[in-house]
Amino acid sequence: MSDVAMMLSSCTDVLSADVPSSLTKLGLAIIEDGQVGHFQSLTPEEGTEWLKSDKSGRFRKMFTDFIHIHGHRCIREAELSEKPWREEPSKVVRSLQEMTRNAEHLKSKTKQILTVDEAIANIKSPVSFWKKKLLQFLLPRARLGVGYREQTKSYAIKGGDFLRKGYNKLADLLVKEGYIPDKELIYFFTHEEIKILFKKRSAKLLNKAVRRRKIMPKMMQLQFPEINFGYPTPIDDNSHDTDLSTTMELKGMPVSHGIVRGRCRVVKSIDDASTIQVGEILVVKYTDIGWSPYFPLVSGLVTELGGLMSHGAVVAREYGLPCIVSVKMATTVFQTGDEVILNGTVGTIAKVEQPRSADSDAGSVVNNTTDGHSSEKTEDETSNG
Repeated sequence: MSDVAMMLSSCTDVLSADVPSSLTKLGLAIIEDGQVGHFQSLTPEEGTEWLKSDKSGRFRKMFTDFIHIHGHRCIREAELSEKPWREEPSKVVRSLQEMTRNAEHLKSKTKQILTVDEAIANIKSPVSFWKKKLLQFLLPRARLGVGYREQTKSYAIKGGDFLRKGYNKLADLLVKEGYIPDKELIYFFTHEEIKILFKKRSAKLLNKAVRRRKIMPKMMQLQFPEINFGYPTPIDDNSHDTDLSTTMELKGMPVSHGIVRGRCRVVKSIDDASTIQVGEILVVKYTDIGWSPYFPLVSGLVTELGGLMSHGAVVAREYGLPCIVSVKMATTVFQTGDEVILNGTVGTIAKVEQPRSADSDAGSVVNNTTDGHSSEKTEDETSNG
């Protein structure tokens, strides 16, 4: 699987990978033009207005083009009740402001582009002459297929966004006529219930929709087995057969090569994504397009779910991030602040045991560099400056 990931690491025209790439270009442009101080002094909402105005100069077109191409995307983008980036662009601007705090980290975001022949030559597994010839035929088509898959998904989400616009318009009219108390409630009716609501005002239907909205946060926290037989039954996320306190290493599927050492950031909800710091290794349950603006900040990615063609894997390869997926219990075993080594080539993430002084409980101080590696200083060196 590691060889397959390596061969697919140089696909072209992957639309979802354009999200972090475009934001990186915009961030570097802001840095180069000396506008970082002003940009970071603004709130995300003020930063959005500045980028949309003529005052931002060439950044206005770069930001407008980004929203035009990707504005229909968001976290949980298939859910119509979620607000896309065109409605809440400040979510993108917030991560852009964090990106511009570290110019060196942004500039280090380069990846090696392998030709078909170079990729085949780098295969570690034994491959016969004729299989190499077959790969020379199939690999270019497989790489194009990755781009087509992501483009098709973008078109499907864009179609859903047209429905979202229609429902928003309908909700405005229903609120104006007094059928529903607020426009967001329309997403908690079925199509048939909306039809009934048109014919007669129904307090029963309203109460049902309100209850659905109320329990939705709890429903979103439920975890299910990857494979279900019969009726899906939630699993207890806190019940494990192993002693997680002694677990030092987990193994998953390697989908993007590279080795990086740094502090990990465990994020269980996109609402907490704003806590991500530059150079950290991101550990999450899964990612979708809504996580893409945060990719320029991190130095590696670990997900509990996913495969070779999942969103995190595709974008990580195109963006040059070490990444492993299908790492069971990763968000439970690891905690924010843990020093870890992520090996995207063999598919492991391991805790680093910090050395402790015999005479002191302080231990060593670890300073992360912008390339995701770390340098260590002893306590005496730290105190001496």
